[in-house]
Amino acid sequence: MSAAVAASPTVLSSHRRARWTVAALGVAIGLAVLDLTSIVAQRSRPSGEWDGGGQPLTPEDLTADLGCALGLAILLNQLWCGFSWLLWQYRAYSNLHAVGLRRTEETPAWSLAYWFIPLANLVEPYRRIKELLLRSESGNLVERTRGAPAPALLRWWWASWLLSYLTSSAALVASLIAETPEASTAMTAVLVVDACLTAVGAWLAVQVVRRIQRAQDAWPGSGP
Repeated sequence: MSAAVAASPTVLSSHRRARWTVAALGVAIGLAVLDLTSIVAQRSRPSGEWDGGGQPLTPEDLTADLGCALGLAILLNQLWCGFSWLLWQYRAYSNLHAVGLRRTEETPAWSLAYWFIPLANLVEPYRRIKELLLRSESGNLVERTRGAPAPALLRWWWASWLLSYLTSSAALVASLIAETPEASTAMTAVLVVDACLTAVGAWLAVQVVRRIQRAQDAWPGSGP
């Protein structure tokens, strides 16, 4: 779906959108650390504590309210991260039509649509961000980016995102079948790995956004 659209007369700054995206990702890192702390604390807390009413509390009882609140915060933050990322990506990708060759391999709308297409969303979003980075840093003077080598930052970011997706799915499945102590221990291990990958992936995503934004801010006539 090659894009050949009319050139935009000016670059519309995506700096503010980038700041909101970085802020959302920063919160995601903090929540992942809290989630990891909560998981470890739950596993290390001794059972048999009392609630003052004569009934013993299990570790699950003691952390249920915190876990629900944290889970809701993580869900809301995921929505914030996704929404802010899409807004930033659309503006930054659209700006490529205002500089250099004034074209891209996809339209801005399709660069976002790939995030929602099953199977394609395992590859195409990475290609679009790779294109966005390479074209931004060159002032959109490269003909094609598909065969070009990707910076290590992008490869690590995408690998962490895919692994986090897999571990999140594994944690969901494990939570449904964790009926034995061994299964519960395995589920906890998966949750720990997922929280770590989420934090690392969000940090790498921050670096990706900042690198692309720095490149576009350096274009002539562009700025915050």
